Amino acid sequence: MLLKRLADLNWQVEVQAEARRWPELLPRLLKSGVKVVADHFGKPDPKLGIDDPGFRQLLTAGNTGRVWVEISGPYHNGADLPAAAIPLLRENFGLDHLVWGSHWPHTQFEKATNYIQVRGELDAWLPALGDHRVVLADAPWKLFWMART
Repeated sequence: MLLKRLADLNWQVEVQAEARRWPELLPRLLKSGVKVVADHFGKPDPKLGIDDPGFRQLLTAGNTGRVWVEISGPYHNGADLPAAAIPLLRENFGLDHLVWGSHWPHTQFEKATNYIQVRGELDAWLPALGDHRVVLADAPWKLFWMART
């Protein structure tokens, strides 16, 4: 009932869960009608990276138009993940369903990173300035404010 109410309000549910849980979570969330935000690249296992079956399951949800992926906190998934994941996320979701987050205050990683560093990572992941506008402005606008499409 809660998810139905959230869907009626056109709200999103942000999920921070290990990728191995996406096969169980996604069908239920999508069936409810809510918009879904997968936090931290969908949190694939650092040892498996983009080959994590749960991450692969998340990629299949790109065609629903109701799932966004927050590209943030790569230190949760391994430093090499973004370079491998961004092309797949872009292909399966489109830039307009990727949102960036600073993940400040970097809980448990306060000494390892800072805002300037994580903002610089976005420039490395998406070097084209036009892509920045999509991920930093257009995609969040679509997620948080636009009427249901």
